[in-house]
Amino acid sequence: MDVENSLNAKHSLEYIKDELGINPEIIVHDLSPNLIKATCDIFGVEKMAFDPFHVMQSLNRAISKELSQFREKRFINEKNELLALRKYISKLQKHYNEHHCLEAKYIKEFPNIDRNHVISNYCADFTGQILSLLKIISQSKFLFELRTLLTTCKKQKDLNMLAFAFSIEDKLPKKRFTQKSYQRITIELFRKLKTFYHDCRIPIEEEQKRFSKTRWVLFYQPEKLTKKRIELLDKFLTNYPELQIYHDLTLHFGSIYRLPLDMVSDSLILDVKIDGNYGKDLCTCLKTFKKYYKAILRFRDFFIQNPKFTKRSRANMEYQNRDVKSIFNSGNNLKDMNRIENELKLHLGGEVRNFITCT
Repeated sequence: MDVENSLNAKHSLEYIKDELGINPEIIVHDLSPNLIKATCDIFGVEKMAFDPFHVMQSLNRAISKELSQFREKRFINEKNELLALRKYISKLQKHYNEHHCLEAKYIKEFPNIDRNHVISNYCADFTGQILSLLKIISQSKFLFELRTLLTTCKKQKDLNMLAFAFSIEDKLPKKRFTQKSYQRITIELFRKLKTFYHDCRIPIEEEQKRFSKTRWVLFYQPEKLTKKRIELLDKFLTNYPELQIYHDLTLHFGSIYRLPLDMVSDSLILDVKIDGNYGKDLCTCLKTFKKYYKAILRFRDFFIQNPKFTKRSRANMEYQNRDVKSIFNSGNNLKDMNRIENELKLHLGGEVRNFITCT
């Protein structure tokens, strides 16, 4: 079919059933709603089967979306808050350059910061301390409070805070503190605050990159875990323990296909609890598993009844599709039909029926 939609899938299955007279024992496909509807309409739900590959593919794609949303909340949103702080300070800086004062209405436009974000809250609190300084009218008191703040900054272990303190301290006048000095220091505070936000954003970006590179260890099944992957997984879950639920979920459904066929029961699917914190796609995926659990078990039953099939067939049938396609791809499709049929029989090891009409 040109486009995989419900109508085209239905027409294809109708042709297979009515024109070719084929009534398959099972019909294996992915969990596409279009294919599910077409299969149920033409052959009935009792013919439909889901192979392990597509079940795990559907589950892992839904979990991947959850991880992307987690990344956005954990990293991207916090970076955006730091950018909002920078934009806010730029606005104050522009206003101060034009009027040499700070109006209360501009200071009140402070960006909203999520209290769960450690770094952006750290920056917001520090910004609040600087703004409190800038509200001081007395120049002598301003200088005293500024020196006190810089001394406090230098006592902290934060390198960004330390760099900020030394850069401002270097700009302080060596002799008399005048109105011109006050204005110059105020402008410098704005400039260094923006640099401070940038420096604080760097570790967030680095952690985001590490997260993106290592999050895939959540999906590895036990048989695919090497020593290095185990170390990465342990480190990943130590840093993000809230993501353990997704690792447990993919391991649970993977166990359905690792267990001996006679040990796989419907309870392994029906007893899975749908967490209220799951996103829409993951909830839909798990509900589909529960609704069509018989289709998942039907694939298992087929191999119990047909032990002659190879073990790798129990994961998916894609390799057979590749074998079929390879015959047609080789030789630029210039082979005669008899040769194609013989090669297919040899590669597939079974009966081959030709429904192609040659003109």
